Amino acid sequence: MDFSIENDFVKRAIKKDYQERIIFELQSQKHREKAIDRLSHSPETILKDVFTEYTVNDFSNVLGNINAKEKCYIISQNLHDGEELLLKDAIEYFRNSYTVVILITYNFFAIKAEVEKGSAPIWIYKF
Repeated sequence: MDFSIENDFVKRAIKKDYQERIIFELQSQKHREKAIDRLSHSPETILKDVFTEYTVNDFSNVLGNINAKEKCYIISQNLHDGEELLLKDAIEYFRNSYTVVILITYNFFAIKAEVEKGSAPIWIYKF
């Protein structure tokens, strides 16, 4: 885990009233999943700005040209949690995962909600 990346994400993206709680939960092995759930199930409540909801299929259209060599940090309830991947690999994981995934780069973050079937809603914010 790289808590400096996660703290920076929280400071940039989360409303001030929720920042301390989310940071505590992300840094706690016992509570980490709760923070990830909050980000997935009620983003409009805790994120600083209003975000447009997209589907995974819209991802490339929204972000435009993606630098394939750029690194991306992942927060996830499953595989790759706390890891950095090449952005192209992270997007592939993002598209194919059925669990909550949060991608963080210097330029944007994206949150994908958990779904049992069908297309998951995603929220994208460009910094």
